[in-house]
Amino acid sequence: MPVQGVTLPVQTMVTTKAWFRRALGLLLCVSIAALAEAGGSFAPLIGAPLFAIAIGVLIANAVPALVQQKPLRISDTSKLCLKGGIVLLGASLDLGDIARTGLGSLPLLAVTMASGLVCALWMGKSLGIDWRMRCLIGIGTTICGASAIAARCASS
Repeated sequence: MPVQGVTLPVQTMVTTKAWFRRALGLLLCVSIAALAEAGGSFAPLIGAPLFAIAIGVLIANAVPALVQQKPLRISDTSKLCLKGGIVLLGASLDLGDIARTGLGSLPLLAVTMASGLVCALWMGKSLGIDWRMRCLIGIGTTICGASAIAARCASS
């Protein structure tokens, strides 16, 4: 016969095993990627990345407690997957293709980087931003894009 008002701590696999929590986070990330890839193949004009962002926004708003679960290590898992994807993408490129494409795009690259740096220096000076920060913003935007700079600044 249960006694009312007395609770016993119940330890489940989710709370005790770190590898299991990480596996759940990885499963969530892989599920989102699979759904996004399916959506991207159904609507190629939109693409899988946009579907992944939309799914992430839906999950974050529909189930905010799930996103805030630090033990799932979703942020670490997604960063690891992104780094792995970049490495695999680079490993799949042919060096001959890189050389041919790279040589042909060098003038465009130089113009883009110079204009980005000049714009950032000029606009930053008018806004009173430090010289080093203006250079970081200008070069970072032309090489990586503004979202990469924002992501790096947010994680620091």
